[in-house]
Amino acid sequence: MRLQSRAAIAVLAVTVALFAAVAGARMASAQSVVIEKLLCDAAGCGPNNPPTGLPLVSPLTPLYYRFTFSSQPNANGHLVDALPAGFTVSSVVCGVSQSPVPFTVTNGTLDAGPLPTSPTTLECRVYGSFQAGSSGTLSNQGTLADGSTTIAQSSTSNTALALATPIPTNLAVVKTASVSSVNVTWAAQTITYTIQVTNAGPANVALGQVFALQDRLKLRPMSVPLTAQFLSATCNVNVAASNLSLPPSQQSNCVNPVPSMPLGNPLTVNSYGPMSFLEWKFPTTGPNAAGRLNAGDTIVVQYAVKVNRILVLDCILLPYQDGWINEAHIVLNLPGATSSQPSTALFDTNSADDTSTPNQLDVTTGATISDPACGSGIFPPSTILKIKKKQLTPTPPNGF
Repeated sequence: MRLQSRAAIAVLAVTVALFAAVAGARMASAQSVVIEKLLCDAAGCGPNNPPTGLPLVSPLTPLYYRFTFSSQPNANGHLVDALPAGFTVSSVVCGVSQSPVPFTVTNGTLDAGPLPTSPTTLECRVYGSFQAGSSGTLSNQGTLADGSTTIAQSSTSNTALALATPIPTNLAVVKTASVSSVNVTWAAQTITYTIQVTNAGPANVALGQVFALQDRLKLRPMSVPLTAQFLSATCNVNVAASNLSLPPSQQSNCVNPVPSMPLGNPLTVNSYGPMSFLEWKFPTTGPNAAGRLNAGDTIVVQYAVKVNRILVLDCILLPYQDGWINEAHIVLNLPGATSSQPSTALFDTNSADDTSTPNQLDVTTGATISDPACGSGIFPPSTILKIKKKQLTPTPPNGF
């Protein structure tokens, strides 16, 4: 019995010693690891707190939080950060080679790791941008953790969003067509359009779900209604020479080539005012979700549309007036970071080139009979102006 008791005491002593060693190592790690956290943009990194740091940042501007660890001894170390409202993470990288680190964002909290171990200084960057609007000071603090155990905490980073000023660059849109006229007397014809959205600079932007590229159609004055059917589209990026050496995570992205069609497809073009035909946005997931467009780069969307007459219309309003006018338009709408915060319409440094020069397509339908009622029932409302006059005052016996 005494031998068994002594053995039990020995085991207990060893167990206590191991727990003490582990706890001591964790305490030593917590004491020895120091984390510096700074918010950075293309111009560099600033101190954490206003007014000397980066007190105001623009929505859609590519940013990164730089975490500098004095060391990273834990093989299961994770970077945990309750992100500021509206900040969307695009990638997390660590080390001299800026190697990608797996990450998840759950309910606004980033969990990236495991981080690479390092006996000396380790730098990690959390790339992203503010994709939703929030007023007031935005604060967050990073933590180096192993499961539920906190190893070290960073300083707090404070900033605010500049919602009332233009995003710091100029987006310009141009639209061209493969032909300027078609003849649909015997069959529908296909036309190819090309839209180019260029970041004319000076800053890179991450447009995300804030950006929409719209294609709008309206009839030429005195044209009869026509139909437009979207067929297919492609998207490519023309990269400026100065951006060719950028790593993949910082290269410009393409919109989803499949647009939404708010009014249906095919569209009956029956209005002399602009009608929403197509709308392109960046994907919500995947490598293009950040919607990055670097200064000097151009997004090129090329798409095919089938043009046709409406078969029941064998008339015209006036000779040589049929056709439509179309234009491409950029929309920037920043949602609120929470349901209680309103969305904000953003604008760039030059809103004059956010809409392309109107592009006219002349259409020959084959009809030759002029009828002022042509299109009645298809136009909303009818093109015929009717005036009714009624005399309310009785006519005197001898007249007025």
